[in-house]
Amino acid sequence: MILASMLLVSAAAAQTTMKDVRSVTFYGVDFTATKIVGVEYRASDLIRAFGQINQAFMNEPNKYNPAKALKMSIERLNLSVVRERNLAIPYDNLAVVESSEPLTIEQIETIVSAYPEGTGFGAMIIAEELNATTSQARLNIVIFDRATHDVIFQRAAYAEAKGEGLRNYWGNAVYMLLKKWKF
Repeated sequence: MILASMLLVSAAAAQTTMKDVRSVTFYGVDFTATKIVGVEYRASDLIRAFGQINQAFMNEPNKYNPAKALKMSIERLNLSVVRERNLAIPYDNLAVVESSEPLTIEQIETIVSAYPEGTGFGAMIIAEELNATTSQARLNIVIFDRATHDVIFQRAAYAEAKGEGLRNYWGNAVYMLLKKWKF
């Protein structure tokens, strides 16, 4: 089940609208702001699972298809930035006791600012919360101007997690987000 929430557009990005975005560089799933509720995992297991979830965009492009979900073309798939960022996560600090607050637009802009400058637009999924208690992931789709890093669009949604093993369990939430996304 996908429940859409919050639509925020930064004032600086008001000059560019989603109508201007026809194609994007897709970066994958950034887990650097993730909080995990209800369970603790070994760091090595999370590193492997997060890497495998992002690798699914290359290995299973028909199933993990951001172009279909966003209804725009993917001019380039660039997973190297999220791979590097996700490897640098302080994994011992991800577990929390209760659900966390959604990311603010300022926090999202800080994450976006870590991505390389370029021409055109970028898109990513920011994993905010992986809640084992509710079997839901709160994921945030973000589209931004690569030259200015202005956030043009962002929307958080909840997606169901299920399956065997960490990669399949949390990867299913990413899959469900892409499958049921209404743009």
